[in-house]
Amino acid sequence: MLQKTIINRMPIEGAGIHTGRTARVTLCPAEAGAGIVFKRTDLPENPSIRLSAKTLLSSARCTEIGYEDVSVKTVEHFAAALAGLGIDNITVEIDGEEMPALGGGSAEYADIILKCGIAELKEEKSITAVKEPMWIYDQDKSVVALPSDKFIVTVMLSFDSFNYFGDECLTLEINPETFLKEIAPARTFCFEEEIEGIRQSGLGKGGNTSNTLVISRGKPAEFLLPKEPARHKILDFIGDLAVLSVNIRGHFILNKPGHALNHKIIAMIDERAFKVRKIREGKSIPNYGKTVMDINDIKKILPHRYPFLLVDKIIDITPGQKIVGVKNLTANEEFFNGHYPGRPIMPGVLIIEAMAQTGGLLVLSERGTTAEAGHNLVYFIGIDNVKFRQLVVPGDQLILEVEIIKVKKKLGTVRGAAYVDSNLVCEAEMKFYLVD
Repeated sequence: MLQKTIINRMPIEGAGIHTGRTARVTLCPAEAGAGIVFKRTDLPENPSIRLSAKTLLSSARCTEIGYEDVSVKTVEHFAAALAGLGIDNITVEIDGEEMPALGGGSAEYADIILKCGIAELKEEKSITAVKEPMWIYDQDKSVVALPSDKFIVTVMLSFDSFNYFGDECLTLEINPETFLKEIAPARTFCFEEEIEGIRQSGLGKGGNTSNTLVISRGKPAEFLLPKEPARHKILDFIGDLAVLSVNIRGHFILNKPGHALNHKIIAMIDERAFKVRKIREGKSIPNYGKTVMDINDIKKILPHRYPFLLVDKIIDITPGQKIVGVKNLTANEEFFNGHYPGRPIMPGVLIIEAMAQTGGLLVLSERGTTAEAGHNLVYFIGIDNVKFRQLVVPGDQLILEVEIIKVKKKLGTVRGAAYVDSNLVCEAEMKFYLVD
């Protein structure tokens, strides 16, 4: 299965359901591996936010992504449409802090994406598959994730205080057909008694009966689909889960779900990554195409030299977003002589260094700098969430994937992952400082 993006740019305009403020949005095609990126065109330097578990923020009644003082609210309905249609890569230019509510579900977003046209790219999809049961509880609420070769969601819904229409239970296999027919039209909903409290908390300023299903005591609910509230809970979950991947395999059982609980299971899956295996369909190593930087090109940018230059070539680069490098390991590497005699293993710190050098190439190549003694350097000032998954030995080929999480002036953070034969061997987040 190949990655997908849209073909044509498309403008959208509408008010956010919580802020009530109008935002102008432009959907733009993106290259393979770029991911889903939101660009705040209303702010200086147009900061970008990649949709990921690391940019997920705690927020009431919606899903918000960002960092420091830059964020985008209520991304879940749009993200659900992307996941439902299998869109891996897109750039979203937005001149405000909240995505438009449109009709309150994902149907309008899905229609717009289909009008843009969908194109396959040359890189294989990366699929996140739950390989071992995991669960999280919060009083009478829970989310359970089970292994499955499909993407299935079961939701169980009941409202103790506002049980006007009875309990709901629904199981759906998620694919483009079921998403468009069974899930996308389901609107966000609230109970009439909640409206005043929502408004007093500063939310719901853009909510109205055209984008919100209001359920009232003693009045028959005007559902667009049977069990519309349960379907919308599935929609929200798909959109929230998209911060991990738009390509999921697993059976998720939701009992009285909400964004807060969804975010907790996402954090658990992301933290306990050894229980999740990223698999590539079709080929063990993606078809990145020909070399885009050879060793001579790399030496023009990085000041590192033998025996500490740990990147042999670059096979893919999306400026300002992602880079993929290669390090071929032979028994002649200096460090194998002492680590360890009789059982050579690549030191973990050098795997991190190889990812760091690859990230440095991404940052410095965009600045158009060349290697000079003491100048144009990238100093790494912090490392977080380091995990070593597998030994690396002579004969292995390291595929080094590094993506930018955020860059602000001379400070930034990148996320790196190293693979051998498509198996994740190391990952880390690295903070850096640029030196002129």
